[in-house]
Amino acid sequence: MAKTKLLKFKKLTCKRCGARVEADPVVGSQAKYLRRAVGPEGLCIHCAVHDMLRHLYPANMMLARSGAQSLLVPEIQKRFDELLQAAGTDARPGEIDWPTVVHNWDLPFAMPVKRSAQNPVDQCDLDAEEAYAIHQRRPDCNIWDERRRCKKELIVDRSEQ
Repeated sequence: MAKTKLLKFKKLTCKRCGARVEADPVVGSQAKYLRRAVGPEGLCIHCAVHDMLRHLYPANMMLARSGAQSLLVPEIQKRFDELLQAAGTDARPGEIDWPTVVHNWDLPFAMPVKRSAQNPVDQCDLDAEEAYAIHQRRPDCNIWDERRRCKKELIVDRSEQ
């Protein structure tokens, strides 16, 4: 007998963008990335893809430099679909609507990116990288003020723990 159970809910709302999400009817996925919801809350596929990318080094730094619009390039989308299949995710090929991912890019996440063994950068590094890239396009933007503000917030966050 399989060690799965049916979910008691069929729909949930993405806690980031508010989109209605169809829940997978069977619990027990072995996926480590982009796993279907097993409770009454979670992220839609589009917000989950963004969350995965912001924690995936060096992709997170490249996206901070180039911006989310680079995800609209068909070759990048194709490679990402191949990565999802190889990683054994619950996401189906073609399920990701990349314009929606890009449209929702600036919506906030509940938790900032933190450093880990697999990801040597944190949210401040990503914000500074993005600010630097913007400064390259718009020299009137002061990236160092943004970096100082972010570091102060990080120090406050650490002192609260």
